[in-house]
Amino acid sequence: MLESLLRAGADPNVPWYGTTPLMMAAAFGSMALVKRLLAAGARVDAVDEKGKTAAAYAKSKRRKEIAEFLTGLATR
Repeated sequence: MLESLLRAGADPNVPWYGTTPLMMAAAFGSMALVKRLLAAGARVDAVDEKGKTAAAYAKSKRRKEIAEFLTGLATR
């Protein structure tokens, strides 16, 4: 479904109920979706209304690999 939306021109940075697709992919623990969203232009530095990034979402759900990956990208 993600591929269909992106091919149709969906913006990967549009929030839905305050969170971006990248934040949700990070929280669910899907590295494949995280990487696909980043390739499509998702912003790793986007924050929700509480100031949380996708890396923070991953960390709060104990998705260590994804949290470290996103934190590494954010510090570049």
